[in-house]
Amino acid sequence: MFTSFDVELNEHDWDSTESAWRCGMLRIPEVDVESIYAGDNRLSAGSYGVDRNQRVIHWNSKSPRPKEIRLIVSLTRNFAKSDVAARLSKPMVIIPVIVCFLVYLISQFYPF
Repeated sequence: MFTSFDVELNEHDWDSTESAWRCGMLRIPEVDVESIYAGDNRLSAGSYGVDRNQRVIHWNSKSPRPKEIRLIVSLTRNFAKSDVAARLSKPMVIIPVIVCFLVYLISQFYPF
């Protein structure tokens, strides 16, 4: 199961030259916009457009744009700790063993 969460965009995110809201969250390739709400109303897919390259949400509707919108976004990849733990588990075991061996060797040739 993937994680989904809300991202709110308001007047500070609006770019009047692009007629779009800037959304830095779209920089992450694994983020997918599920739906967009204005207040409690879900916007139809035709009233907005998601441009991942420019990282903006365009307002395509002829009706006045809302001052604030709420994006429901989800991660298309599960960022579990197990991914990181799996990659680091071998080095985290091997490095202390190598260090102990080196300390032993050094102590044999250079007694304290």
